[in-house]
Amino acid sequence: MSSLMDYLLAQPSLLERFVSLQGILGQPGMQNGSSPPPVTGNRGSSVGLGPTGGDNWGPTDPLTSFKTVTLAEPALRSLMSIAQQYRGPGMGELNRWGDLASYRTYAEQAGLGGTQQNPGGSNPNATWAGNSMHEKGIAIDVPGWLQTAAFFDLLRKAGWNQLASEDWHWTYKDYG
Repeated sequence: MSSLMDYLLAQPSLLERFVSLQGILGQPGMQNGSSPPPVTGNRGSSVGLGPTGGDNWGPTDPLTSFKTVTLAEPALRSLMSIAQQYRGPGMGELNRWGDLASYRTYAEQAGLGGTQQNPGGSNPNATWAGNSMHEKGIAIDVPGWLQTAAFFDLLRKAGWNQLASEDWHWTYKDYG
């Protein structure tokens, strides 16, 4: 390659360009096919899989972040690919990703859905902590402005599954 720009543009996705740039700058990230280390979540806490202090359950893919979205790495790659394909309202330069709910800690989920021992969090639609695909980094809640047939079609084609009782809630692949 004749320049750094040529090298980055040769990467097949925005995520791979970002990760390559991290490696060049000596920052942690996925380099030479290795898995990324746990990242700092969009809420300032260390991100890991499974319930706090509990069994390690769910996918073994490490979590990674782009802007304010934190997901298991394959789910984030898929979502970024969809975002690049989607030409509907609001996406532009992915400047509205903060509207999309993704990973939640056990404590955040407990606040929304309570716990199995103490149900009744602030959101009657939320499942209790320890039972949420958001805690595994494989679920998103799509904001109203992005709930279009075109975006939902791209999600389905990429292996995302819509929860029948919540049209905004999508889970990546066969997890859960």
